[in-house]
Amino acid sequence: MVPAPAGRGEASDAEIAAAWSAFERNVAEAVRLAGSPFEVTVPVTEGDRAEAIRLAASASDPAAFARAAAADPWCEPARAGVRDRRRDAEAQDGGPPA
Repeated sequence: MVPAPAGRGEASDAEIAAAWSAFERNVAEAVRLAGSPFEVTVPVTEGDRAEAIRLAASASDPAAFARAAAADPWCEPARAGVRDRRRDAEAQDGGPPA
């Protein structure tokens, strides 16, 4: 389990990865409903992009990769880290979360 911020519960690696996947699906749906892939759904600055790359480069667990992806949802190393950790967690747990 990965400890959540103070005052909150804990989330497993699989739960963190599943939450990120849900976020990606929801953003894709919002873009589809907006009628244009060029609508800004999550504003990202150059500083956010640099922070995401820095965080992804030093990440070793799903929460760290999720923080990197939250800084820039289009940062492929961060997104790949979330996906890879989800696959790892699912393999250990015997399948995707219910």
